[in-house]
Amino acid sequence: MRIEGHTIPHDDKLKTNGEDGYFILHANNATYLCVFDGVGGWAKQEVNVKDFVNEMIENCKISIRKGHLNPEIIIEDALNHASLAGSVTVIMAIIQEKEMKIYQIGDSGMVISNNNRIIFETDEQQHSFNFPYQIGKNGSGGFHGDSPNEGLFYRIQMTKGDTIILGSDGLFDNLNNSDIMNNDESAKELCREAYRNSKQKIRTVPFYQRAYNEGVINHLKQGGKEDDITAIIVYN
Repeated sequence: MRIEGHTIPHDDKLKTNGEDGYFILHANNATYLCVFDGVGGWAKQEVNVKDFVNEMIENCKISIRKGHLNPEIIIEDALNHASLAGSVTVIMAIIQEKEMKIYQIGDSGMVISNNNRIIFETDEQQHSFNFPYQIGKNGSGGFHGDSPNEGLFYRIQMTKGDTIILGSDGLFDNLNNSDIMNNDESAKELCREAYRNSKQKIRTVPFYQRAYNEGVINHLKQGGKEDDITAIIVYN
């Protein structure tokens, strides 16, 4: 099994390396994978949500070292011990032998392909268009957003030849499933392709296709959706 991770920040967020974050950790005879997407709206309150993302990553690692093998418990434990303000969407997976446990809250997601076809994909978890479920803390230390218990849980049996991709919405907003399968030779190249699509002005990307389908816009907009872009790829 080979695993890669990569992030490309939004052009306007290069100083903080964007508001996404991820980790890959081998512990407890398992492999832990997680992508956090910091909710950008906190900037209006002069909060650097990347600090919250980094705190959640470190808290997750502490929780994992306690021996936890349930992704929801790890995320909830990390959130309970967070002291900074901010909120995130999450996609987390724990691989143990041939089984993968997946936890998702919000519009960060996962796609699994095998033999040039998609065999599994998560659904976006949204209150309304572009308003994803999210978990976080407010400035006074109280909880913000949704409860970790509202996340989605999946259990998957892995097979030889699976390519597993975890990503922030910046990845899936700019690449459809065909794009993903055609550019999954490395996490860096997959992120680069999503970045190129986010900058172009000719094609309609999945974000605007969904907006049109849901009646948010009345005509298909051409061009990409600029955002932080993060991907973890597992080659089984």
